[in-house]
Amino acid sequence: MTIKEVLDRFPDLFGVFEDHGLHFCAGCYVMLASNIEQGANYSGLRPTDRQALLAELNRLAISDFHEAGSASSSTPRLPEMGESAGSG
Repeated sequence: MTIKEVLDRFPDLFGVFEDHGLHFCAGCYVMLASNIEQGANYSGLRPTDRQALLAELNRLAISDFHEAGSASSSTPRLPEMGESAGSG
């Protein structure tokens, strides 16, 4: 799942990426086309910081999903870092 796909589905998560050091320059499509692991690598995040980012993204995405009234036994989770959109 690319960062763009995450933000298309959960636009409120934009600030989480910024808070964790993944910055988006105007017109920068490299970051948006990257998966979360690639974006974290481009931004120089340490492995522990990457895991903290993914944990917060999942926590907030699940919270948003439940608040939208879509709660079910199959709550979506963002893919593990490194998974491509086609494998998850």
